Order: sequence, then C-alpha cells, then structure tokens
Amino acid sequence: MIPKESMFQLNRHEIENVVSQALTAKGSPALNSQELLACLDAMYSHGHYVQSIEAYEVKQRGINHPLRLDLSSLGLEGEDKWTYDETKSHSRAFVEQKITVAIQQGLDMEFMVWLAKLNA
Repeated sequence: MIPKESMFQLNRHEIENVVSQALTAKGSPALNSQELLACLDAMYSHGHYVQSIEAYEVKQRGINHPLRLDLSSLGLEGEDKWTYDETKSHSRAFVEQKITVAIQQGLDMEFMVWLAKLNA
C-alpha cells in the first residue's frame, strides 16, 4: 500500500506530457517517486501499461548527480513473468510495489518508464 502522505499532484498538462513522452522510444523524463505515482492513473487509462521501467538511486543531488541503477525491467522472468492477459494489472502492481519500497526506505529515486498500448 502506498503511503497517503507521499501523494503528489502534477497538473493535467504535465501528466499528459509525461504520458506522451513515455509512449516514445526515448521514454519518460526522469520522475521522482511522487511524480510517477501522480502519473500512474493516466498511464494506465486508455489501455496503456508500463512496458519497461528503470529506477535509479540518486547518490548526491546536483547538476550532474551520480545515479546508481537499481532496477531495470526490460524483460521479466520467474514469478514476475506474466501472460499477456495479465500484463496490465500485473505491470501496475509491479510498478507500485517498486515505488512503495523506495518511499518506505526513504530512497531518493528517479524513474524512467516506457509505455506500450494493449491491443483490445
């Protein structure tokens, strides 16, 4: 469960911009945990799902702050591998779980996501 105090609101235009970018090969801009949470509903509406995600722990803030790759979900295996029919719900649960862990552990994280569209 995502802590309520972590909820953060971007305006609708900013969220639409993030979703548009996440549908491209370049992916979304870097988002902190709260920004990604604020975008999830828009990302998963209209049949989109997070196809790939990269999470980076920020070691020290600055102009060119160093990052440590923490998670890259480009192809899942084992218990995290799901069928096409399960993709939308499992993908969201996977992303929410990663954000929740980052928030609960107080990690300064940046996420980049790439969206895909489920064929209806």
